[in-house]
Amino acid sequence: SWEVNKRISVLHSVDQRVRIKEEVPVTPSLGIIDIFPFQLANQPVQVGYFNSYKNIKGVVIGGLYYGSSLHQSQVLPGSLVIKVGGADVYDATSLRNVMDQLSPGDYVSATVLNFIVNPMNGFAYWEEHDYDLKVKGYPKIKID
Repeated sequence: SWEVNKRISVLHSVDQRVRIKEEVPVTPSLGIIDIFPFQLANQPVQVGYFNSYKNIKGVVIGGLYYGSSLHQSQVLPGSLVIKVGGADVYDATSLRNVMDQLSPGDYVSATVLNFIVNPMNGFAYWEEHDYDLKVKGYPKIKID
């Protein structure tokens, strides 16, 4: 009868996939989830085999998306980003201004500092690394 057929069709409809083709706007990203500004004066920075003292200003990475460009380059949360695309990065606005000029698929350079403590003598310093990263696109969050 009709009720039995209705129950059967509802049970089978759960397994059907519905594909909706819709353009999803994306925002260019290196995979950074959260940052906070950071600055210190007269800090030892090692570039290659040479040490120098610099005033440091940048943003500390609070978290990264798994599989993002920075994650794939083995940059860890807690690293300090000081430049992206040759422009100084010192807060969320300066980073967003640089990223807004890029598109997913572009390549961009980034300068990152890691804090290192030598276990032999206890000397602490910042180690500078340059990365060439591919900009990825992440869906824009739409809040209504």
